[in-house]
Amino acid sequence: MIWLHLLGFAPMIGAVVWHLCEVFAPLLLPEAEITAEARERIAIYGEDALRVVIIDEDSAWRHSRTYEQYRLRRIGRKIAALNDEA
Repeated sequence: MIWLHLLGFAPMIGAVVWHLCEVFAPLLLPEAEITAEARERIAIYGEDALRVVIIDEDSAWRHSRTYEQYRLRRIGRKIAALNDEA
């Protein structure tokens, strides 16, 4: 009988696991990849690179692209750090 209750919660548990995977997957990206993407965006957009990344991150949030949102957040932080170094 308890198995029927667990089966009822299976979709909800699956959704939570899926969301957690999308949130934590960008944290597993190598720092070198994030730095390369940040430098590439700085080369393309110059001083506006951080603003463009923030706009892209907002777009990812609005379209429920969680992985892309957190990846862009890391890239934005790296661009800000690189701008502070310069």
